[in-house]
Amino acid sequence: MTAEPRVLIIERAPYDGDPWSSDLAFPGGRLEPDDADARAAAERETLEEVGLDLSAARLLGRLDDRAA
Repeated sequence: MTAEPRVLIIERAPYDGDPWSSDLAFPGGRLEPDDADARAAAERETLEEVGLDLSAARLLGRLDDRAA
């Protein structure tokens, strides 16, 4: 990790009938029963989706939850 803040954006996979198909987005997913909190879920999803380990990253803030 660098000392400079970075933003990770992914391109969603293309799927017929998905209104967000191919859109740009943050890595995301669902809170799993083993996740301690939303941050743990975000770290897990980012590792699963792009292979980036954020466990040592500094939290800059949090966006409001959004169900889609």
